[in-house]
Amino acid sequence: MPHLRRRHPMPRFFFTSSTNSKIVRDEEGADYPNQCAALHSARLGLREMLSIAILDGRFDPDAYVTVEDREGNILETVRV
Repeated sequence: MPHLRRRHPMPRFFFTSSTNSKIVRDEEGADYPNQCAALHSARLGLREMLSIAILDGRFDPDAYVTVEDREGNILETVRV
C-alpha cells in the first residue's frame, strides 16, 4: 500500500472592504494556500471594485480591503 501523505486543510482568510463609506464584511471566508495568495486576491478584488466605481463616477480614494485570519486578526490592508 503506498504511503499516504496527510493533507492539511488550507488556511481560511476573510476580507473586509470599504468603499464610499460602506463597509462589507466577509462572513464565509475563502481558503488559500497561504497569506500571499489571499493578499493577491484582495488586490484583484479592490482593483475590480475601483474599476466599477470609476465607471459609475464614484471613485473613493480612501477605499481599502483588509485580509483577516480565522480569529479576526487583520493580517494585511490593501489601499488604493
